[in-house]
This record gives sequence, structure tokens and C-alpha cells, in this order.
Amino acid sequence: MSDSNDPEAIQADIERTRADLAATVDQLTGRLQERKTQAKDLGVKVAAGGAVVLLLVVVVRVVRSRRSS
Repeated sequence: MSDSNDPEAIQADIERTRADLAATVDQLTGRLQERKTQAKDLGVKVAAGGAVVLLLVVVVRVVRSRRSS
């Protein structure tokens, strides 16, 4: 940041700051997208795991009911 009262120096500082902020926002947006993708992938894995458990429960109940018949 410039300690100058020169309007051109102040304008240059403003433009540098805007560019830095834009880069920071881009980085944060990228991180957010990564985390959203990871959360979505985790949700799919959890749902698939739940489906497998449900299928196993159904199979066990069917096998037990056929054995007791």
C-alpha cells in the first residue's frame, strides 16, 4: 500500500488490491467446489452402503423364513 497522496499511486494500490481479492475469491470458490464434490461422493457412498445393508437384511429374513417353513 502506498503512503502517497498521489492519485495514480492510490489507483494502482486499489487495482492491486482488487486483483488480490479476485484471486482469493477464486481460490476459495475452488476449495468450496472440491468440498461439495467430496460431500456428494461421500453421500453416494453412504447411500450405497445403506442399500447393501438393507439387501443383506432382506436376504437374511428370506433365508430364515424359508428355513422355518
